[in-house]
Amino acid sequence: MRAIIKKGMSIILVMLVVFGGLNGLFVGGGKVSAAGAPNWEIVGNAGFSASNASSMSTYVYNGTPFVAYVDFGNDGKATVMKYDGSNWVTVGNAGFSAAQASNTSLSVYNGTPYVAYVDGGNGNKATVMKYNGSNWVIVGSAGFSAGDVYKTSLSIYNGTPYVGYTDNGNGSKATVMKYDGSNWVSVGSAGFSAGTAFNMSISIDNGTPYVGYTDGGNGNKATVMKYNGSNWVTVGNAGFSEGFASYPFFSVSNGLPYVAYIANSKITVMKYDGSNWATLGNASFSTGSSDAPSMYVESGTPYLVYSDMANDGKATISKYDGSNWVTVGSAGFTASGASIPSIYVYNGTPYVGFMDGANSYKATVMRFYVPSSNANLSSIGLSSGALNETFAASTTSYTQSVSNSISSLTVTPSSSDTTAIVKVNGTTVASGNASTTIPLSVGANTITVLVTAENNSTKTYTVTVTRAAASANANLSNIALSSGALNETFAAATTSYTQSVANSITSLTVTPTAAAGTAIVKVNGATVASGNASSAIPLSVGANTITVLVTAENNSTKTYTVTVTRATASVVASSNASLSGISVSSGALNETFATATTSYTQSVASSVESLTVTPTVADGKASVKVNGTSVASGSASSAISLSEGANTITVLVTAEDSSTKTYTLTVTRAAIPSVNLGSDLISLDAAKYTIGVGDSHSTIVWSNNKDNSSSVLTASNITFASSSSAIATVDANGIVTGVNKGTVTISAVYTSDNTVYKRYATVTVDAKAPAFLTASSTVTGAVYLSIVGPDGNPVENAAVKISQGTKVWPLAKTDSNGRVLAYVPAGKYNVLVYSTNGLTMKNYAFQNLSVAIGQRSEPLVQPQFNLGAVSLSVDTVNGGVKKITGAASSGSTIIVRDGLTLLGTAKTDKAGKFSIALKKPLSGNAIIVTAIDADESEKSVQIQVPLVAPVVLTAATKLNDVDHDTVITFKDTIGLLIGSVTAVTYDGNVLVKDTHYKLASGKLTIIAGVIKNAGSHTIVVKSSAYDNAQVTQVIKAGVADATQSSYSLNGTLTEGGSATATVILKDKYGNLTESKQVYADITVTNTTRLNAEKYTIGTPTYRATVKGVKAGVVTDPNGSTAISIAIPASVDIGDGVSIQLRTGTSVKGTTFIGDSLSYTK
Repeated sequence: MRAIIKKGMSIILVMLVVFGGLNGLFVGGGKVSAAGAPNWEIVGNAGFSASNASSMSTYVYNGTPFVAYVDFGNDGKATVMKYDGSNWVTVGNAGFSAAQASNTSLSVYNGTPYVAYVDGGNGNKATVMKYNGSNWVIVGSAGFSAGDVYKTSLSIYNGTPYVGYTDNGNGSKATVMKYDGSNWVSVGSAGFSAGTAFNMSISIDNGTPYVGYTDGGNGNKATVMKYNGSNWVTVGNAGFSEGFASYPFFSVSNGLPYVAYIANSKITVMKYDGSNWATLGNASFSTGSSDAPSMYVESGTPYLVYSDMANDGKATISKYDGSNWVTVGSAGFTASGASIPSIYVYNGTPYVGFMDGANSYKATVMRFYVPSSNANLSSIGLSSGALNETFAASTTSYTQSVSNSISSLTVTPSSSDTTAIVKVNGTTVASGNASTTIPLSVGANTITVLVTAENNSTKTYTVTVTRAAASANANLSNIALSSGALNETFAAATTSYTQSVANSITSLTVTPTAAAGTAIVKVNGATVASGNASSAIPLSVGANTITVLVTAENNSTKTYTVTVTRATASVVASSNASLSGISVSSGALNETFATATTSYTQSVASSVESLTVTPTVADGKASVKVNGTSVASGSASSAISLSEGANTITVLVTAEDSSTKTYTLTVTRAAIPSVNLGSDLISLDAAKYTIGVGDSHSTIVWSNNKDNSSSVLTASNITFASSSSAIATVDANGIVTGVNKGTVTISAVYTSDNTVYKRYATVTVDAKAPAFLTASSTVTGAVYLSIVGPDGNPVENAAVKISQGTKVWPLAKTDSNGRVLAYVPAGKYNVLVYSTNGLTMKNYAFQNLSVAIGQRSEPLVQPQFNLGAVSLSVDTVNGGVKKITGAASSGSTIIVRDGLTLLGTAKTDKAGKFSIALKKPLSGNAIIVTAIDADESEKSVQIQVPLVAPVVLTAATKLNDVDHDTVITFKDTIGLLIGSVTAVTYDGNVLVKDTHYKLASGKLTIIAGVIKNAGSHTIVVKSSAYDNAQVTQVIKAGVADATQSSYSLNGTLTEGGSATATVILKDKYGNLTESKQVYADITVTNTTRLNAEKYTIGTPTYRATVKGVKAGVVTDPNGSTAISIAIPASVDIGDGVSIQLRTGTSVKGTTFIGDSLSYTK
């Protein structure tokens, strides 16, 4: 039998060569029918494979055809191609199998192609491969069958591949295997058929595997078997065909098996009806000799393709219509011989793949295409609006009515089938796109939409659009004014209207509504949409005429007029002293602002030292003051300093009529946290260590408990910092990383219950820092120790520093058993273990520990932390002192720091005393003094250096008015003030340096205009080195300003009469000016000189013109002075006097006070 198979394969190869040589005798391309008729068409190009192909298998997934074949252009290896809608493309690499492949079988599951084949590279055993999106990969093992096989058949169910084949390792009987996700396993027994099984094909129906084959044990008749979950059982009778069943092809649909086979050179198809195998239609129904049948059953309808020898070996497809076998399209539809065709039916469309004799037996795929008969539209859209009728595909007649203004439109038809062609009034229009513009005449306009289906059937839709005649209606249906109702009731026939408005109405809008929607309306010449407001029209005092012109659709017009009379102004001072809003720079208030609510609160953090207040008045004529200082509405006040606790801020609003309203804002500043440091709470895992460039150390912060215990504090409450990130960085989790060679200070600040605790470590970054070795090194020994606490229990996470002379290894840490094992070169080492409780325990140190090659060295005595602490006391430090003294353990190193800044270091003498000189006094600073003994045990204390007594401020007594800089003097005995000032305030308002004040040696200068209110003001100078200094500074009013000053006249200037002019002098900021002189320019007119009249102004009398004379006495504390004026009893006609009051002499005469006082007879 093997010899017969090999001989058959040789004949096929010879046929490929022979027919390939006859390629020129065939015409490329498929059969083509008349336009619009069903026809066979080539998918892509004919002969699309790179070279001749064999053993083709066809599959269609979601409309995409795939083919697998033996690729003779790639040494007979397997190749898979698919049609991407334009071209046939290779899936993965061509010839992807490792060696020659035969009998390829293709299936696609969820878009993933699988191929089964006889693997020439694995002793002709079965192999399955799949494409993973990038490459072809083996499913399970290559050559998984027990022996060599013949004709693999592949089917996939729910992602599980099944392969059936003639099992030459089991007497050429049938075997089915499946891949269980890990291995290929037999389904039932291997070689389960009673006799030999050839040309076997497999199909899975609802999880049940079926196989059909030529049964050598039953006279080579057809047999079908299925696996019932335990065994393979025969479906119906074994060998149920009438005679020899050649090339059987098997398929299952809805649980019913079908078998096609060649008997007597013609094709018979049989179906198992549940009891018996019955022939479908006639037996041997093909018209002539047939070869290589391939069958596909879709929804119970079997399709069959075969090489039709009655048509020169071309392909023919038949399908069973329930009674007879009918040809699909034309018999012999291929251009030339179609060798070993394979079929797949997708949604009623059969696809056939075959070795194309017309193209050198390369691969070709054809499909039977039935042109669509769908000539329906899915919608019709008009640019002029909706149709009168609801669209339905079956309704072909529609109407629409449009106004006369619509002179043209476009039609947008959408076809139900994308293959249909649409024409609007004879012009082709793409589905879903607008037609060209169609002009409309007055009256009915019929538009035709012709739809031609792919099969040339047609359907005509009509739309009748009726365009109305032009309207002559130029009436309004209403006129509305934003300022209120018209005096007259509106009527379309009435064209003249009036309205009276208050002086406060400075503009209005007009809303005209046209009676006809086609009319155009203009208000004062500007087009306005009907029913919409015009733009604002300004109103003058008195009559204002507004015109409304209406133009009908036929261009006839009509004009309406509205006369609006605006009243003259009446001045009434506003009494609105409310705010419309208040905000503070420190964030939202606790209460929502309301004009009537006058009390507000806010709580701020201790870090907020000052804030600004931004009040906004409800009435623009009102003025506002914050803490007594004028602030422009909507602008921020100057900075207001905050003390700890409650701070009350007042906002005084003064209305135009001088009525007032006070708002209060209470801001509570949180207590400033105290700062504490010492060995009573925290310590670091190591006070001094070395890391390499690029190496890291994770810092541990310990809590120190008086019972000798400790625990690791979490980083969320700890802030880490480095004195130089160029040398070493530290992140938020305390991980220190070496950057460049050098030494830095790393700080850890822990906050708990408003108390701040600080600790420091000195870290050396060494590019040549040694690293620990591995146990396998030939020069390696080991430092080993097991540390315990005072209670004898192991200590975990203790930092261990190993050094040898100037070499310092990275820190190691003890494990949960208190042990550390570090591999180092042989030699002698110093070992230092840092205690985990800096309050009660001291570090453990061991000197000259000998380490030998290959040995683990440890101290002879059990390493144990001893109880104890480093002693440290610091003498009292005064604010002005430049020296730190105290006592500590003899030989200790003393370090003084201000934060991360190193202030100085020293060694204690034999008596334990130390003294460190400072570059300058540290008054007000919180400094850290740390003592480190020989074993690097340490203790730190914090010293709050007291502030120096405040400097004495001396208030200015000269030029201390609003027009001049105010210079306050002081004496600074230790020279720290200028560099330590943190704030300067007046009356609680924070001043900005160089903008509001300047500071120089011995002088504080408040810049002119900063303090605008005359009176006594408290000036405070705050410093980080001194207690607050304070002085009361009197600021006087400035030069009188004519625009702020005024006068009032009591009495009448008449012949023989007298009057008193009361003058109020104010400076440019509105301060009343005391002890200031009023001057006058007196112009006397004496036309006849018959009588030289004398005019009394104050005490003096004047009969001639004079300028710049003093008038009255100087102003009193209220800025007021009274000037009496007397007119002589007898004045000649034409004579008189004019008095112009001024704030200065004629030399400075640019500041006139009001209008001149005049009398002329």
